Amino acid sequence: MSENILHITDSKGRWPALVLLSGIIFGFISGIYLVFLSPFDLGADYKAYYYAARAFLEGGDFYVATPPDYPDHHFIYQPIVILLAAPFGLFDTWVPGYLIQIGLTTAFAVVFGRLIITYLKQNDVYLSRSIQSLIYGYLLFSVFSLPNILQGQVNIQVGVLVGAGVLYLERRREIVSGVLLALAATLKIFPAAFGVLYLRDQSWRGATVAIGTGLGIILLGIVGFGVDSYLRFTSILFNRFDNQHFVGGLDPGASFVTLRRPISVVAPNMSPSLMALIAALILLPPMLYLYFDVDNTINWLIAAMGTAITVLLVFPSYFLYFPILYFPLIPLLFLFPKPGRRVFLTGAFVANAAFTLRHISTVVSASPLPDSVTSVLAAIYTPILLFGTPVLYGSTLMFIACVVHQYQSDEE
Repeated sequence: MSENILHITDSKGRWPALVLLSGIIFGFISGIYLVFLSPFDLGADYKAYYYAARAFLEGGDFYVATPPDYPDHHFIYQPIVILLAAPFGLFDTWVPGYLIQIGLTTAFAVVFGRLIITYLKQNDVYLSRSIQSLIYGYLLFSVFSLPNILQGQVNIQVGVLVGAGVLYLERRREIVSGVLLALAATLKIFPAAFGVLYLRDQSWRGATVAIGTGLGIILLGIVGFGVDSYLRFTSILFNRFDNQHFVGGLDPGASFVTLRRPISVVAPNMSPSLMALIAALILLPPMLYLYFDVDNTINWLIAAMGTAITVLLVFPSYFLYFPILYFPLIPLLFLFPKPGRRVFLTGAFVANAAFTLRHISTVVSASPLPDSVTSVLAAIYTPILLFGTPVLYGSTLMFIACVVHQYQSDEE
């Protein structure tokens, strides 16, 4: 067995390890940036959950409650989700619950790492301890994970539920898969788009379980909180999807990864809804093309990856939502075949540079470089980062690699 273990020094292990390591390095860089170079408030998103929970326990309106120092941070989940946050409101301050949230997120990531490593082993990829450590490190400290943990967000939990749901569907454990994806869609609505996996796979039982679980949770919420509360949530959801940030061209400092960013630059006066429609029309045909042949594990993973990227780029997604890609992404770092492998790995590497024009401008301004040099640098990176971000460019490269692989499979 030892001779089959993949090491960092092996050609097939070196580049995936580099992608994982770069994600971790950028994660610590982002942590330093957040603490020292930005108006960062530890646990800002968690505080929205905490103060909403306090309001709920006191009989108040948890959709109106906000942290005193962050009046724009609201509870934006289904009404029934407040029951998950309610225990946090029992504490006199936000700190104990925040530490519990960090512990829960860490536990989710560690268990998910074990699932991914086991999955790779079942596909004859045996990883050395150093590469396994990089997987755990990526799930906990990457540029997409560490900010989520520092903010007290639930996106890692959502990513784990989505990834585990896709994994169990591939294993033909449809009931478990359906429940997991329904739970993910309860926390964040966009995982519902992964339902296309059930349709292509003709997993009618999984689809029924996912739909039934999701509708059951909604019905319980309506019984417990009333129809008006759900109408209110629907209004909040629509306003977020029809995001006015894109009107007039998206602020280059906004941490959005969506394809709507370049569309808003090219057509700043277009309505956000039309931007979303155009993004969907661009991405959906090639995404559906990926499902023409999913008769083996690799093609299945690639189709799932294409779906995850489409979800990320069509919705008004923040960098913090990237964990929904973790399950297809990490296994494919090791399993993605030629041709397209280099493009995929390059895309994954580029995507780790999760920064915007504002981030890089702040860093360059704080550097000791002379003005003549910073001016030249700004002339280079400004147009690139106005139109997109490395996360968008990297995700696009990975998507292209998926389509190229499917095309080559059809040719063969």
